[in-house]
Amino acid sequence: MTVPFLAELRQVSKIFWVEKPWIGKAKPLYALREVNLQIPKGSTVGLVGESGCGKSTLGKVLLRLTPHSTGSVLFRGEDIGSLSSRQMRGLRRHMQMIFQDPYSSLHPKRTLRQNLQEPFIIHNETDQMQEKIRELMSDVGLDPDLLDGYPHELSGGQCQRICIARAVSLRPDFIVADESVSALDVSIRGQILQLFLELKKKYQLTYLFISHDLAVIETVSDFVAVMYLGQIVEWTSASQLFANPFHPYTQLLLEAIPIPVFRPDRRKRHHSIEAELPDPVRLPPGCPFAARCSKVKPHCLEKVPELRNLGTPETPHYVACHEAS
Repeated sequence: MTVPFLAELRQVSKIFWVEKPWIGKAKPLYALREVNLQIPKGSTVGLVGESGCGKSTLGKVLLRLTPHSTGSVLFRGEDIGSLSSRQMRGLRRHMQMIFQDPYSSLHPKRTLRQNLQEPFIIHNETDQMQEKIRELMSDVGLDPDLLDGYPHELSGGQCQRICIARAVSLRPDFIVADESVSALDVSIRGQILQLFLELKKKYQLTYLFISHDLAVIETVSDFVAVMYLGQIVEWTSASQLFANPFHPYTQLLLEAIPIPVFRPDRRKRHHSIEAELPDPVRLPPGCPFAARCSKVKPHCLEKVPELRNLGTPETPHYVACHEAS
């Protein structure tokens, strides 16, 4: 049976219980609220939104690094929430995560060789391990002679290349890259993004690429999901989203991108997002973006909009907005 999506979230919520003196008893904080997300095999889905909107939580839930509260998380069509720890361990080699800070992702007292050996040893694949490690170093653009050095001897970009090499070492199907270039210098960022694209082609990878930087998302993504306060508010192809965004929040995000003087073809900025985020523990009824939206209508304050397809079955464009059309 052919599974149309490599990874999928169906009505997934993740609740953290918050206890603060001014709140009284513990209150639920929905880091994810009934999220539906589909990641086609062989694609890169960019996930964008403000800090604290739930992007990293979504990535961890997809890999079952954080358990979800309700809904279903599927990988290759199988609900991984029902798998035992032993079954998940066998599945781990097929799903990996690359974190934001490369230095904290590597063991500082182990050599680069020892850091790269770890996945092979854990999964009992030590045959020709040293040859595979040297090949990985070449694949990520590093000299294999560096293998006996330590993480602190490398630059941030080199360390992130080691993290990427470790993530692809067992030939996974799916990688979640969580702000994987945000800690790097701008001059290095483009090189690492190009490396992601090259490895995707070589290893036939599928990515969920998490970032708050829309320029990064536009560079690497086939599809883009826009997240706001734990909900997906827009999902479509990258070309469609950047050419014709439907949701007012997405429109404001795009208008807020700094425009280089040498790119007069870019749209002019007109607005910024003025109001503060509402308290996620005490969300008002209705659309969560209503307090910051210039197009708000009375019914927006009463009913939460559903994610609906305003595109076609061939080119879907999902948006959660009462006023979008």
